[in-house]
Amino acid sequence: MDYISILIIIILIALLPWICFYCYYSKLRRSQLKLFLLGGIGWLAALILRVPILTATYPILDITIQITIAATLAGVFEESFRFLFAKSFLKGEIKNEDVLSFGIGWGVVEILILHTLTMVILLIAVIYNIPEIPVPPLEKLISEGFAGAFERIIAVALHVALTILIVKSLKNKILFLFAIIYHALVDFIAGFGYYVFDIPIWSLEFLFVILTLILYGIIHVYLKKDVRDFFLKPEEPF
Repeated sequence: MDYISILIIIILIALLPWICFYCYYSKLRRSQLKLFLLGGIGWLAALILRVPILTATYPILDITIQITIAATLAGVFEESFRFLFAKSFLKGEIKNEDVLSFGIGWGVVEILILHTLTMVILLIAVIYNIPEIPVPPLEKLISEGFAGAFERIIAVALHVALTILIVKSLKNKILFLFAIIYHALVDFIAGFGYYVFDIPIWSLEFLFVILTLILYGIIHVYLKKDVRDFFLKPEEPF
């Protein structure tokens, strides 16, 4: 397969599973589309506001401190904005579909900005043969590209779980603190695993899956509710 085909497949693998599920789950009702978009706006706002801090610290700190700062800021900013947006826009009788629409929107916009945009730039570089944009060897693109697409799928699942915690934290603030810590911990492990310990990328993806499943397990035990209900019973009260 050539570069163009591989890049298109990578983009579709990252985007289609959750978008297709969301369209089926929400039936694209206006109220659910609104929450989907609000989730995306929340993620983007959290990114924009922490970028200046990351930019200021990167030139003067070593990689371990950079990873620690980046992971901590991701946890603090994203969960704080998730909490503020949930408190502002999830009102009245909250249903499972409201929470999932918000969480999926949060994760899908992250895919679009951090993953799809990068792949599209590479695609343009290949199509128009732009030498200023470095294109990785095909073998590396396949190995890391498919791993990255898989990671994005799991990342949305993680965002949904964190959204469940944050919405529940509107009545129990300790869950808000727990969401910040867990989010930061996942990013910390991923950063150190890849940049410091050079763990094989698929091993890291497997660890990412385990951490996400653990969070769903915690939700299942703490809330005393089958987590499958969040995905299979959209109109059930949250």
